[in-house]
Amino acid sequence: MIGKAISFASGVIFALAVALAACGGPVYGGGPGPGPGYGPPPGPPGHPVINQAIGELQRTRQMLIDQAASGFGGHKASAIAGIDQAISELNICLSMP
Repeated sequence: MIGKAISFASGVIFALAVALAACGGPVYGGGPGPGPGYGPPPGPPGHPVINQAIGELQRTRQMLIDQAASGFGGHKASAIAGIDQAISELNICLSMP
């Protein structure tokens, strides 16, 4: 169980790092919401890394919701909020040339 938690945490950290690197800016935490990334269509073919990062973050978010054993003292909700913010930042990147 500890191994799964560490693997999951590593995946979330990696996804957030990709989001940060793709836009070249910080990812700020935010409150829980309905979930971003379900608005603007994927960007042009010129942004394949950003599109891939959004897809990975969306899958990670859903995995957390569906498969995480508990709320982990609020850290699960915090991780989901961070993922939501990262997806929002990446959607902003998609709107840029």
